[in-house]
Amino acid sequence: MEFEDGTAIWASSGTVQAPLVESFIMDDQVSEEFHADDADIKVRSSDGVLFKVHQRTVDKYSEGLLGNGVPNSRGEFELKENCETLGLLFQYMYRKRPELSAVPFSTLRSVADAADTYQMYSLSDMCECQMSRHARTYPVDVLAYAAKRSLADLVDEAASRSTGIDAETALTALGQETFIPWVLYRETWNTIIRDVNDPPAVLHKGGMRTCELWHMYYMAVANDLRAFGPGEVQEGGRVFGKYRSSLRSCTHCKLRAENWARAFGSAPGRMPKFSSVVSEMAS
Repeated sequence: MEFEDGTAIWASSGTVQAPLVESFIMDDQVSEEFHADDADIKVRSSDGVLFKVHQRTVDKYSEGLLGNGVPNSRGEFELKENCETLGLLFQYMYRKRPELSAVPFSTLRSVADAADTYQMYSLSDMCECQMSRHARTYPVDVLAYAAKRSLADLVDEAASRSTGIDAETALTALGQETFIPWVLYRETWNTIIRDVNDPPAVLHKGGMRTCELWHMYYMAVANDLRAFGPGEVQEGGRVFGKYRSSLRSCTHCKLRAENWARAFGSAPGRMPKFSSVVSEMAS
């Protein structure tokens, strides 16, 4: 239902919590959720689902959804987003408050991009809050998102967890403009870690620098540490304890391992922020 001021709600009054969109489609490919009898706008998703909505509601909540678009021969505006993404956009417009915390990351990213493209600023803010929750699991994708929007804090958090990503994946996700400072940032971390991974020897009885137990411990720990960036030292620090039992009763090697762990824990303090690297390159 649409009101005189252009505000519309769907089948209830006030703001309600919307369930996760599951792309409900009827046999004729019309959205089961958005098919108003009094609709004056028809929007077709990239996967063929038709949404029947109200022009005034779309104009009220989006400055660019339809823009200067021209409808096709059937009077439909064809958009590049799939039905799940458009369903969430329309939930927002019809005050159903989409449950973004429940959607897969790929869907969240699509909604975030669409909200920016169509100038849905409040929805963009909602997406930003949710994207920050994924910096641990999708660091390079979140970095790309944050860099595009100049979100310095989120850029720094995501970058600090992205150094274990391979260069090809990073280039694809980031694009050349962000990839180049990312390479410099990652190489700075790798240089620091090479230094950290050379802990001073603790002399054993008889003046020996090490014993046969150290080599296997060192190789196991150093290999695992490669996966952790400056924002992941707490998780990475557990690696030292993971293999500690392999040192058996050698107190000298255990002391060396403890010194190594402390050096690793303090390594992020030697790193510049990613946003600083970008700023220096731009100056």
